[in-house]
Amino acid sequence: MAYESDEPVAMARFKIDNYQMNFYRLSVDPICQGQGVGKNLLKSLEAYAKSNDVSEIICKVRMNIKKNIKIYKDSGYFIFDDYTIDKPNNESLHIVSMRKFI
Repeated sequence: MAYESDEPVAMARFKIDNYQMNFYRLSVDPICQGQGVGKNLLKSLEAYAKSNDVSEIICKVRMNIKKNIKIYKDSGYFIFDDYTIDKPNNESLHIVSMRKFI
């Protein structure tokens, strides 16, 4: 969680397994977006991973959200896989898996 004036403004969920951290649902309050809150939370995740002997971090991003892919690429992540999820409403979600070695 990230806080501003004791109020939560961002969060991410993660799991560590076999020297690998998988994080998901990183979200920032829309009011705080564009202020570096998400990038700082990402740096905190990476610091926590390093302190727990994690050697790589993985996340999944919807391909159509280009700004998120760019944020992760700018932070040293790279795409290593992609796939499509077919939703019950005939909608397809294109997903990329991104990785960073730390």
